[in-house]
Amino acid sequence: GANLTCYDCDGGDCPATDPGCNDDGGGGGDNPPSSYNVYRDGLSIGSVNGSTTSYTDSNVEAGVEYCYTVTAVYADGESTESNSSCATAESSVVLGDVNFDGLINVLDIVVIVNHILGSELLTGTAAEAADFNQDDQVNVLDVVQMVNVILGSGRADLNTIDNVKLTVKSDHLFIAENGVAGIQLNVSGNFNNLKSDSYELFSDNGKIVVISLDGRDIADNVFSFDGELVIDDYIVSNWNGESVNASVISQPNAFTMHPAYPNPFNPITTIVYEINSNDVVNISVYDVLGRNMETLVNNTKTLGSHSVIWNASNYSSGIYYVKMVSGDVSQMQKIVLMK
Repeated sequence: GANLTCYDCDGGDCPATDPGCNDDGGGGGDNPPSSYNVYRDGLSIGSVNGSTTSYTDSNVEAGVEYCYTVTAVYADGESTESNSSCATAESSVVLGDVNFDGLINVLDIVVIVNHILGSELLTGTAAEAADFNQDDQVNVLDVVQMVNVILGSGRADLNTIDNVKLTVKSDHLFIAENGVAGIQLNVSGNFNNLKSDSYELFSDNGKIVVISLDGRDIADNVFSFDGELVIDDYIVSNWNGESVNASVISQPNAFTMHPAYPNPFNPITTIVYEINSNDVVNISVYDVLGRNMETLVNNTKTLGSHSVIWNASNYSSGIYYVKMVSGDVSQMQKIVLMK
């Protein structure tokens, strides 16, 4: 702050030539000033009462030089400005301490993740503290570097990966490579029930953040979901908090069995199904006791759409189940025979 004591003329500390002690522009003689006006770079930024000897300017940007002058205000007017005093503002921000509790821990990470998801945006000093790697962006790369601080040396400086494949399978995200520490995704699609049994997962507003807080690589089955999930954009981080090249691979369901039609039926119904590769397909009909009534398909089918008809003329009315198996995936639906 600026030192204002040079205007305390009562104490005799000001030189006779000081503008606050002469009659130029409103001198006060032996009377102390009623207040001081503070100017920064020629513009008025505030005032303090005459008994205050300092002023703190909080509205500054780190690294920028500011120049200040002061005037004394008396009953008969304002003095001329003092000599200019200049200083460069220094940042008081502690990178990573987003909640200003003097610590860098998982509470700060949660605040940053909420900012990334758009749930609770950071501004001002908090946003500056969140930009841990000082790249003018707040994302999962900052989070990973903070995790390394929390873990001590963490996993930083280990051999890093160059490329990662984000494989979206029928109901989960899969990563085969080792060395991933954090993922930030922009996603779309009709999906729900996001869940990870191994990592910290956060999601909101079409964004997903996955981080590892225990030093384990994010790999294999990263998270599961129901429905259809499409990755529109992504940031993948290694353990150094550096962005890694990545590609998205979409592997749809191994097969799709469409609802039988008609259903209810008498006595014929059609089952249409699709497979995404040449594979052995088994489609069988079971009764409510789990007994196999009839096997409709049990051979290799080519990629694409197929159909099969079940003629239930020899079976009694009731509920039946059609089960389709291909590879290690199965799907079942209920059909009703009404004669």
